Amino acid sequence: MKDVECACLRSQGSLYGMGRNIIALALALCLILGPHIFSAQASPVTFMTALPVGADFFVLDEQFLSMPSVMDPTPADRFLGVSAEVSTLAYGVTNDFTVFSMVPYLWANVDMTMPNGERLSQFMGSFGDISVFGRYTAYERDRAGSTLRISPLLGFVAPAGGLVVPTGFLPGSWGIEAGVITTYQTLDYELDASVTNIAPTNGAGFFSGVTELDGNFQYRIWPITIGQGLPNFLYAGIETNFIDQGTDNLNGMLYSEGSMLFLDPTLQFVTESWLLEAAIQVPVYQNLTNYHGFQGLSTAYILHLGFRFNFNL
Repeated sequence: MKDVECACLRSQGSLYGMGRNIIALALALCLILGPHIFSAQASPVTFMTALPVGADFFVLDEQFLSMPSVMDPTPADRFLGVSAEVSTLAYGVTNDFTVFSMVPYLWANVDMTMPNGERLSQFMGSFGDISVFGRYTAYERDRAGSTLRISPLLGFVAPAGGLVVPTGFLPGSWGIEAGVITTYQTLDYELDASVTNIAPTNGAGFFSGVTELDGNFQYRIWPITIGQGLPNFLYAGIETNFIDQGTDNLNGMLYSEGSMLFLDPTLQFVTESWLLEAAIQVPVYQNLTNYHGFQGLSTAYILHLGFRFNFNL
């Protein structure tokens, strides 16, 4: 989700629209997949690298994001707002090897005052860079009531649209994605830690790369004790995301650089056949430099609303 998190966005009325989209899409998938849907499992909301996937199963995670920027104190009086839909599809080739694909689509509102005093307003839509990677469980230790897994990942990022900046969409970039994920899970709680890096491979020289460190702690708050059968579960958690963005430039013009740290309260409601999730990423540290000669716009928050299915065909 680095394409999405590195943009600072707004979308008026987006919460109501996102809620309707989530309900409609979830109902449609229930009707289509029907008997092929199987039990979902809790996992991090703001990063997908730790997503649990069984052998010969698909996991579809759909998330809708809203990201307003804070007020701009400069004479440009910029307002950059984005809504996004991020589709993640994972397939368990074996119990140890899983293939992932992530496709974001962005809608952006841009408002700013030009040097000549004219007010510029634009609305744009574009796919973000597509991410495809494989995750292999290199180490697993199972004990009564707990599991520890360490899994490296390797893949690539491919351009499908562009990156949102105050002056429009910039071209995407090819890149190599690598990282490692550690998960410790018990019957009551789960801990996840993920480190990933995207390094550019194309010769255009625009995208400089992104490093992300993510963490997750989730605890089952309902039911308090697990009885017989397959009850529904409610998990509350706290996640953290540190994103370090290198210097991006196009034809010598600096567009983005800096780092961000988020703290994210989360909720997941898990049933036998589907999962609903919500999170809000609250920035606790932002050190952003320039976008096309302006001070970088800070993110007010990032709201995640989504659902998930496990199914086979």
